[in-house]
Amino acid sequence: MRKAITTAVAALALFAALAADGQNLDKVIAESVRSYQRAEDVSPNNSTDLPHITKAIYVGGAGDVKIDLTQGGTVTLKAVPVGTFLQVEAKRVYATGTTATLMVAFF
Repeated sequence: MRKAITTAVAALALFAALAADGQNLDKVIAESVRSYQRAEDVSPNNSTDLPHITKAIYVGGAGDVKIDLTQGGTVTLKAVPVGTFLQVEAKRVYATGTTATLMVAFF
């Protein structure tokens, strides 16, 4: 219960900070709780983008995940645990540098 309260307080603090920074609080909240419409297995590839921009990637087998972000930049997320939902807008998941398995992209 204490962890849930701490998480809720942290989320509210983040929403307040974003709103104070000029962002629309309703939009920030709506984006944070959106549902996904589609899902596909991820086949990491060094030269081909994913068929759709992701909203999240589920990692079913622990490891590293190397991705290209939609707004530019490549990042390797190290030691991602089993069962993690990465809340990222990615356009590519690389084969080289990705050791995680059983990934599913959500759109």
